[in-house]
Amino acid sequence: MVYHLKKGTMERVLRNHKDRVKVASASFWRHCGLKYNPDYKFLSLLNNNEILSSKQVGSALRLAESLTSMSSLLLDEFKIYKRNKTIFLKIPNNHSDIVSKQVTKRLKNLAREMNVDSNIIYS
Repeated sequence: MVYHLKKGTMERVLRNHKDRVKVASASFWRHCGLKYNPDYKFLSLLNNNEILSSKQVGSALRLAESLTSMSSLLLDEFKIYKRNKTIFLKIPNNHSDIVSKQVTKRLKNLAREMNVDSNIIYS
């Protein structure tokens, strides 16, 4: 059943050109960062909210990659949530060494794209 759900999702995405551009744009920003832009002829197919959403997804994926550079198994131990006008990244004390300048920068980039503040909490 899970295979059919995944297959159905992919078919819906592949059927709609606009959705493919959203996924491609998010992937672009995940790999290249937010200071670069994909080809404008593709972005012109999206409205401003869809572009912003793609930037947010790409930025969140970029942050996740930084957090899991040692092991993707660690991702379950981190928590990210938004409360009011702040996005929080909660890190267990025993993994505080994973918070590098890169992680801090990418959390701030995500917060900027979401128009909120950022905060790291050690627990």
